[in-house]
Amino acid sequence: MIFTLILIAIFIVVGVFAIKYVVDWQKQSQAALFVNDFRNKVNELWQKDIVDYTFSESLASQVKYVCFANVSLPNTTTEFSNVWHDLTKYQGYTMFLWPTNAVNIPNYKIEHIDFSKLPRPYCIANTGKISIRLQKNSNEALLRIVP
Repeated sequence: MIFTLILIAIFIVVGVFAIKYVVDWQKQSQAALFVNDFRNKVNELWQKDIVDYTFSESLASQVKYVCFANVSLPNTTTEFSNVWHDLTKYQGYTMFLWPTNAVNIPNYKIEHIDFSKLPRPYCIANTGKISIRLQKNSNEALLRIVP
């Protein structure tokens, strides 16, 4: 009888750890898919002459903001000063999922976007779905994120 109770306790503990692992894996996968889909869409749109497109996709609720910034340049806004402080350690990256401890890989390099006209950092609140408006005119070489 005691052996049976010990086995039941072991199965419950293993089950809890397995469920926790699967939930965490789902959160990490959703973040990676979001960034991969965004990067692919940017690469596709960048090759076009004129673009006005809104990228919209779900993201794990643990991620509070999706931020864009060239952290080698100075901060231009006080609204997200706590976010800026966290991002400055990721030199060379341009897209961030904040809080940075919400996912395993919080920083990404996204090419073909002009970040110079955006406030630093430019953050979009995660309301369950992130929407990022991208534009490009025929006389522009890079896409712009429209706030």
